[in-house]
Amino acid sequence: MQLVEQILLVSAVFIVLAASQSLRKHEYCVIGAGPAGLQLGYFLRAAEHDYAIIERGDRPGAFFETYPRHDTLISINKRRTDSRNTEYSLRHDWNSLLSNDEQMQMRYYSIKMFPKRQDLLLYLKDFKERFNLNVHFKTEVTGLHRLTESSEYRFSLETSQGQYHCQVVIVATGLFKMKSLNITGLEHTSSYDDMSLNPADYENKRVLIIGKGNTAFETAAHIYGRTKLIHLMSRNRVRLAWSTHYVGDVRAVNNELLDTYQLKSIDGLLEYDANDLFVLRRPDGSLAVGPKDLENDLDQTLFEENTRGLFETKLLSKIGNKNSSFSVELEGEGIVNFNYDVVIRANGFEFDRSWLPNVTTVRNGKYPKITPSYESTDIPGLYFAGTLTHSLDYRKAAGGFIHGFRYTVRALQRHLDAKRNDRPWPSLKQPLTGLIDTMVRRINEGSGNYQMFQNLGDVVIVDRAASSFTLLEEFPLRLLPSLPSASGHPVGRDSLLFVFAFEYGKNFSGPALDVFHEERASCSPEDAYECNFLHPVIYQYNSLPTDTRTSLHKMSPSHLPEPDAIIHLVEDLHTNFRGRSTHLEPLAAFLEAALKQPMYPLSLERCAMLAVMHGSTKPAESWCGGSSESRQDSAAMLRGWSAADMMQHGWKQK
Repeated sequence: MQLVEQILLVSAVFIVLAASQSLRKHEYCVIGAGPAGLQLGYFLRAAEHDYAIIERGDRPGAFFETYPRHDTLISINKRRTDSRNTEYSLRHDWNSLLSNDEQMQMRYYSIKMFPKRQDLLLYLKDFKERFNLNVHFKTEVTGLHRLTESSEYRFSLETSQGQYHCQVVIVATGLFKMKSLNITGLEHTSSYDDMSLNPADYENKRVLIIGKGNTAFETAAHIYGRTKLIHLMSRNRVRLAWSTHYVGDVRAVNNELLDTYQLKSIDGLLEYDANDLFVLRRPDGSLAVGPKDLENDLDQTLFEENTRGLFETKLLSKIGNKNSSFSVELEGEGIVNFNYDVVIRANGFEFDRSWLPNVTTVRNGKYPKITPSYESTDIPGLYFAGTLTHSLDYRKAAGGFIHGFRYTVRALQRHLDAKRNDRPWPSLKQPLTGLIDTMVRRINEGSGNYQMFQNLGDVVIVDRAASSFTLLEEFPLRLLPSLPSASGHPVGRDSLLFVFAFEYGKNFSGPALDVFHEERASCSPEDAYECNFLHPVIYQYNSLPTDTRTSLHKMSPSHLPEPDAIIHLVEDLHTNFRGRSTHLEPLAAFLEAALKQPMYPLSLERCAMLAVMHGSTKPAESWCGGSSESRQDSAAMLRGWSAADMMQHGWKQK
């Protein structure tokens, strides 16, 4: 009897243990242990939150075990700059995650300008281990359900390892599902994710690659030189990153094929919607490709003939009779070819929502639809991070890539802390005399605003009564009207706000624009609003703008409401925005006009030096505060820009 009782007791213990393992409870459940998931885990751990990162693979960054298929990343690894400032260097480091350990930077893992995916895999593994992040590997999420309102936890996650109950769910899985195509004869094509990686398999072949993004050009570059010809096809023209200033467009590292296309060496680009194609395999193994609407009109015996020329001639005749856009584009390019040996689908990735069927998508299904605070528009309490938030800055900033979303991930964590835990957005409070010094430092060093231009910006809240200001760094600009609730910082009725962001010129980015014209960098401080390249822009609000106050500023690409005043600071080749006459004096004049008090372009250190030189016992702030003696001394060093000068030269533009 005692033996039976012991067996029952042991069985009960095992049942309890199994139950505890099959149901786990966490404040934050992060799905995906790629770069975004690890970055979020770092910030959640630093804030001492209860969290778990749930990963279906067996290592961090499992996506990079396979992709990019040809190993080389397109994110730059600029290891050397003119500054030793780590924050500044992150403007040119597109692979590292944010942390308090300067050794956790990609430059210690690769000396190549474009690292290999294997380098990133090792880096992500070390990042996870260095900060002891709580990652649950080999756990695939299969479903999400809302719990009752009375429950402490809002969501239940179904996984391959049991249930998770979570207060907040954040999806950071990235884009790993290849876009689907509605091609007739899809079985005769190969895909970017299953194509042969042996260049010899393409020797003397005629290859059609569907797509004109980096995936397609990467594929072309890998087999370039082995093939008889390569054609790239999509419904839209090619978009080059140096022309659009969007890092997700075609990068120079992979675009060799453009040379042989433009220099008329057989390779080419075609404009046609691949969803309207048919692909048929001929008896000799070659592939006949053409528009679907003509497939049934063709004599089927054509596909049994080994004479490719006859097929091409008759197909061209049929297309010509129907005035098809396919023939117009092909004949316009001088290409008369509808026979290939290999067709590869390399048209990019999209969001896999198979386990989230109720989530709406945008950008033709590529991204989930979210609010400016990265929350699902369909399921309150469900958030997205990393590449999946790129719909907010698509074809603009770098939010779809590590060097962009490492900052939006931090913004999400700060927003959730303010919203859920009454922890205000991290801030810096100083007397007004330090405003110019602080703004100049952020303009010249801050990396988040630089990488996420037109989307993240610094917000300065000026308390006029206290003669002080509060700085909030890298705040989502779309959330400005809801600043108090989104950040946890109140804004008084008499508070003045400055918002700083980086912007490109309004007419300088586009696939068809000439960005190398001789006047591309000819603006001056007086007409800085006409600058083309990335440059600082400061918006002034005499009170907190609201959603109903005005529409978005018609000239602002930064999604900001109509300002009371605005100043553009002139662009600089080396992004050094410290020139006295070009940057400091115009900025000082702008602030002086807004604050109605002298604002000299002097740092606090310079103020202290002046005080010592004049034997003053007053603190540095008092020296620069506006006495006639200090004003005369400062004026001798300034060119004399005033608010009137600034207004005259058009720096206040609406």
